[in-house]
Amino acid sequence: MKRLATRLLRGALRRSVSRLLPVGVRDALRVHQALVRREQHAETIEPPSGRVVVLAPHPDDEAFGCGGTLARASAQGANVHVVFMTDGARGYDPARLARADAEAVAAFEAALRGTRRAEAAAAGQVLGLADPVFLDLPDGGLRGHPEAVPRLAEALSTLRPDVVMLPWFADPHPDHWATVAAFHRAAKQAGLPASTPCWGYEVWSPMVANAFVDIGASFDAKQAAMAEHRSQLADVDYVRVINGLSAYRSLAAGFSTGHAEAFFVDTLDVHARLFDEAWPGEKRR
Repeated sequence: MKRLATRLLRGALRRSVSRLLPVGVRDALRVHQALVRREQHAETIEPPSGRVVVLAPHPDDEAFGCGGTLARASAQGANVHVVFMTDGARGYDPARLARADAEAVAAFEAALRGTRRAEAAAAGQVLGLADPVFLDLPDGGLRGHPEAVPRLAEALSTLRPDVVMLPWFADPHPDHWATVAAFHRAAKQAGLPASTPCWGYEVWSPMVANAFVDIGASFDAKQAAMAEHRSQLADVDYVRVINGLSAYRSLAAGFSTGHAEAFFVDTLDVHARLFDEAWPGEKRR
């Protein structure tokens, strides 16, 4: 009887919390709870090797999020392909076109789409990466897009990765976690083994990391790759922010100087389970 009363009380508390807490707070608590149960211990590791596929929601996330690690991996013989999920056409301050008509906006976005594709290709050359794959899905409209899963599954089937690098599953940008949701469905369609290593990287939010890569030797390459994304640096000084993050991460990695990139590394099945705990039902959208 006492156990039943305890379960009922806990259930009532959970329902109360769900009703009273803002959505963002509930999501953060779910993510924290899921990761704390993993009892992860952070360590400094080597870059991935073999066939590496990087999922970038937009042209620039690959450089900002894990460019130093990609440069090191490529230099050490890894075959690194980036799959760009969206076309990046919405990557501008809307205030620029506040007085423009629909035709002018469409022309501007079409031009930006081409610019960002060229920037991504140039950044990839700086980092020593293989030819990129552009899925050209709509920027800002990735969540639930009917072509996202089948087109990504086709890319995964062709590239057959040994390692997948993708945004951290709790990154708050909608296109970023939509990339993760699409990936888990696409991975199943493509038949990727449950043991496939998945490296979650951070861009828009510091993550709960369990691994760090020293990017001191590839820091200059990362700077050069980020500089290629000129269209994105016009309104926001992303380089300052990303460099600050990698300098901070060097502290957690145990360095007194230099820079590091942070990751959450585990197998595909673990990533899928944690994503489901953090965003219940999102993989099925």
